[in-house]
Amino acid sequence: MEKPSVAAAKPRRRIITGNRPGGNLGRRRILRPRRLRTIAVTARGLDPKPSDVGWTDRAGAQPCSRTQRRVIVVSVISRKYRRAKDMSLVNPANQAPPRSYNYAQNTTPEAAVAFMWGVRSQRRAWLQGQDCGSQNGLGSARRAGIWANSVAVAHRPSINSSILPDYDADVIPARGLRNLFKVGKPAPPLQLWPNNPSMMVKYYTRGQRMPQATRIMPLIILVATTLAPAARAEKTISRSVLYDKIRGMWLGQLIGNNAGRATEGKYSSSSPNPDPSVPWVLKQIWDGDDDTDMEYLALHILEATALDPNNAELAQQWLDHVTASGIYIANKQAWCLLQDGLIPPATGCRRYNRHWYAIDAQITTESIGALCPALPQAAVDLTGRFARITNEGYPVHAAQFYAALYANAFFESDVMTLIAGALEAVPASSRTRAVITDCIDWYIQDFEDFDLNWRATRAKLYDKYVGADSFGRYHNWVESTVNTGATVLALLYGNGNFKLTVQIAVLAGWDCDCNPATAGGLIGIIAGYSGLPPDLTDPSQTGDVYKNVYRPGLPDPGLAVPQYDTITNIAARMTALAELNILNHAGYADGPEEDPVWHIPQQPPLVAEPDLPDPNGPIGLVAAAMAAGISVTPEAAVAKYVLTQDRFNLHRIMDGVTTDVFNGVRPYYSYVSNPAQRPGQDFYQLRFSRPVKFTSVTFHEGDIVWSSINACNAADALRGGFFTDLSVQVLRDGRFITPADVNASEPLDPLKMYQSITFEFAPTVGDAIRVIGTPGGSEAFTTLLELEAAGQVDTGLYVASVRINGDRPQRSAIGVVEIVFNRDVNIRRADLELSGLLNTGPIEITQSMFDYNAAARTAMLTFADGLPDDLYALDLICEHITDPNETPLLDDDTVAQDGYYTIRFHRLFGDADGSGRVDLNDVAILSSRWLADPAETGLDANNDGVLDMTDYTRLLENYGKPLAP
Repeated sequence: MEKPSVAAAKPRRRIITGNRPGGNLGRRRILRPRRLRTIAVTARGLDPKPSDVGWTDRAGAQPCSRTQRRVIVVSVISRKYRRAKDMSLVNPANQAPPRSYNYAQNTTPEAAVAFMWGVRSQRRAWLQGQDCGSQNGLGSARRAGIWANSVAVAHRPSINSSILPDYDADVIPARGLRNLFKVGKPAPPLQLWPNNPSMMVKYYTRGQRMPQATRIMPLIILVATTLAPAARAEKTISRSVLYDKIRGMWLGQLIGNNAGRATEGKYSSSSPNPDPSVPWVLKQIWDGDDDTDMEYLALHILEATALDPNNAELAQQWLDHVTASGIYIANKQAWCLLQDGLIPPATGCRRYNRHWYAIDAQITTESIGALCPALPQAAVDLTGRFARITNEGYPVHAAQFYAALYANAFFESDVMTLIAGALEAVPASSRTRAVITDCIDWYIQDFEDFDLNWRATRAKLYDKYVGADSFGRYHNWVESTVNTGATVLALLYGNGNFKLTVQIAVLAGWDCDCNPATAGGLIGIIAGYSGLPPDLTDPSQTGDVYKNVYRPGLPDPGLAVPQYDTITNIAARMTALAELNILNHAGYADGPEEDPVWHIPQQPPLVAEPDLPDPNGPIGLVAAAMAAGISVTPEAAVAKYVLTQDRFNLHRIMDGVTTDVFNGVRPYYSYVSNPAQRPGQDFYQLRFSRPVKFTSVTFHEGDIVWSSINACNAADALRGGFFTDLSVQVLRDGRFITPADVNASEPLDPLKMYQSITFEFAPTVGDAIRVIGTPGGSEAFTTLLELEAAGQVDTGLYVASVRINGDRPQRSAIGVVEIVFNRDVNIRRADLELSGLLNTGPIEITQSMFDYNAAARTAMLTFADGLPDDLYALDLICEHITDPNETPLLDDDTVAQDGYYTIRFHRLFGDADGSGRVDLNDVAILSSRWLADPAETGLDANNDGVLDMTDYTRLLENYGKPLAP
């Protein structure tokens, strides 16, 4: 690979005059000659990074020392855009500087990342009382009166724009930069231009000015605080350092967990814990709970399986070492499902585990990341196996995100960089990615006035993910999403400070023993045990004993609980596994045997689980119909249209979203609090403004609601959320029919959540389609994510309607049958066949009985002498009846497809209401017309124009007799 050229600039005297309008600096300042280093790197055909540059003194002989720290502004200039004519720096030389960071719109993610690296150092200096000036950290710059030209940060499309929000420019006074970033650790290397191999890199040293109007695009600002030699591609870590960091992780988790136990779940409303701090709870004997003892079990499993457990082994280890004690929510449900014979990942999937959305996976697997130093992909993959024991979807992504944080923390101390890197483990459409990105966004916004206020950001987290803007997607205080947000918030505002990070994680509320445990463990890796606050590791206060309260057979397989281990022994066991993991990933060790140095090869970029993006709108037949100008309306037995609440927004059943596993949407549900108002039959329906052809409908079920939280499904009472039976119907000619040849993709299971059942059937034309059945549970309601119809907008030729006796209900006498088509047709009387199915047999259709009206598209059969009592089938031969385009008639009747469109009807004298039975209702109709005109009752047996005893006698002959199609 071509090496970059490095040149040292000749030192010179610079005179800088304050150019701030109204500035209070009335003298010139002379900068003494320094060992200025202006290094230009031009690279062709390679991916340059800050780490590719060897930093030396002006003679190029010696590496720069820590005492030679200088603030450097790195501008990365893409040759492709060097001559862009419309890009200039946004702040002319004499413009008054802002008093704080000023964000215009559309700052790019890469600019924000670079900015945050600098802000991190400034914030650290601020907290440590260094010279960052007064009034929001820029007072010293203002007093000095030296304001260099501001620098613009323009868009670069090569960085993942989903990491941070977009802005247009950062306007930063250079003197402010110099003060801001002179304290702190080196900025971590970041490959800001991975897709553009042709770059120029310029480094401007302290005392130099950026060009006043450099026309470039894009320009990326990166602030570094230490001149360091180029890093090797591989990572190295000694055994002692690895052990120290793992020990720090385990103790950090225990300290965080115990600090939050007293207030767990108590502050889940809009207000966090109002106290300024919580007391530290230090112990000589640390008792485990589900925050650590499930990780203790994971350590045992990974030792027993040499870091490669399969699902059956995971299931058996749980059966051996997990009891009903000390487990809750998704963990408890997974254990119950294991007792029922299921194995992972079924034990964690949302079909069976009612708490799949909960926090369990992410609080029981972080330490797996600590077994994968600089191996984030291995951490993500291995964590996924354990996480899916209890969860599915976005909670698994949260667990994988934490694991990647832990894996990368061995070689990276900057929290923002860690979060940005671990975010690549999370699919773009995951709710977990959304909440992390939002927290980063809010944190950056909070720097606009340098009045850092984590409580204000916590309020934003509450509003969007719990409160008014949450669409009702918040479950409860043990859910994954809001706790992920609270943990990220604590990490950002804690800024690498162990005490501050843990305190914020506790005070933020929700599951506030789990979140500080996760955050404390991460800072424990970064700092190592040796770098944790001394007052928290004082042996007189903080012991080394870990008490396993709930997991039998650990560490001694022959003993019950409680059992005891030591944190140092746990760290040693984890260190051995981490070394094995390094070997498994092509690493090696050298150096002294007692403290070898491990070499970890450069790892490929993280690959997340395949994304599952939501559609942009309706899908299937609904989308096709809308595109054709047909309106579609969702309807239901219990219809609510509250647009801000998923649970009460019926429009969501046709928005195209068929799963909530990534996005966290909530299913619609038909719950009615008043039992008297609950419908006996529940249905969900899509109504189209004109007929379409249906071929199938998929019922994407929602969740089931149980009566309690931690009971096993089989032992718990069902409140509702499911159908006990389910069928599909199509609305045609004003009535719902069951289409022919219905076949369900799987049987309805009331105890299986989120079933997707596709009902396929013979093509059927109609105005609406619905699923209908009996709601289950003690409160009789159902849930639904999506009702997905399939079919065609073009209906072809079909029977639009059938009218018997002019649509009058009576079947006591049959005089005429009318068949209305949607189009003009070619039809003859020979294309129709009539048969009595019980008594009469085939009936010849004579020419005098048949007529076709082309203008009305109606074929008519007239029975002058009437028809005898019977059940009739009028068959239309579909292939013989065609439209002008030779399209045959669609066989979409309610019987199996046989090439005939069959119309069934009956004639039963006395059946005045068309019910198919002669009963008291028919007698009442006759009585109402006694000795009067029979009108349209069909009860005039002798056709004498009056209803009398003769007709009544004839009716009694059929009284109680059923006859219906």
